[in-house]
Amino acid sequence: AAHAAGANGHRAGGGDGSMTGVGPGAVQQPSLARYNTPWHGPELRSCPKCETIKPPRTHHCSICNRCVLAMDHHCPWVNNCVGFYNYRYFYLFLLYLTSACAYVVVVTLYFHPVLTEVGFDGYVYSEETRQYFRQQLKAGYRSSRVRLMSVLLGGTVSLSVSVLLGFHTYLVITGQTTIEFYMNKAMGAGHKFDGRVFVNPYDLGASRNWVQVFGPSRFPLAWTLPSTRAPLGNGQEWPTCKSVLLARHAQIV
Repeated sequence: AAHAAGANGHRAGGGDGSMTGVGPGAVQQPSLARYNTPWHGPELRSCPKCETIKPPRTHHCSICNRCVLAMDHHCPWVNNCVGFYNYRYFYLFLLYLTSACAYVVVVTLYFHPVLTEVGFDGYVYSEETRQYFRQQLKAGYRSSRVRLMSVLLGGTVSLSVSVLLGFHTYLVITGQTTIEFYMNKAMGAGHKFDGRVFVNPYDLGASRNWVQVFGPSRFPLAWTLPSTRAPLGNGQEWPTCKSVLLARHAQIV
């Protein structure tokens, strides 16, 4: 029942305003299943608001009024929650937006009419040629203001979104969501106060964490391309660093 609920969340969750048509993944049916949590072992977790089970890494969204699998945050840009099934699309959205704005800035600066007034090859233009350039620049003054606005707008968006892209790149390679980042930060501070070291249980290493989000691929840059392939797992049961170490130890033995 739990697996079916997760699959239905992937399909039914996509028609609620997501730009990709894929929902984040929601637990839609109550169940009495027990899940292994890294901190407390097998336990029953339920949401008092939507009266459904809460697998590990699942959180309730007050805006969508549902529990979202591996919820990262509710994004107004895509009018949807970002979670297990659509996190990859959100990351690629940031990547494409940053690249497109940077492209606009570079192309606009390269073809700016001011740059064509002086020859880059050191050639000395005649007075007629210089007069022609001055007339063209004067006639294109309005166009220059438009290009200036394009540079300012594209540069501002590219810079701000690139910061967000860098933050989510850090989250991917460390095996965290935005919610877990703040939770782990608080737990790490508490462990440090007690003289202990906190370890993120879902951090499998940078390469494995990357595969968890984008899936395995034989080509290094294939993850940058759009794909309809579902991510690894079902969003309800997660490998932990402890389980990976035990599996590796079993192979050695």
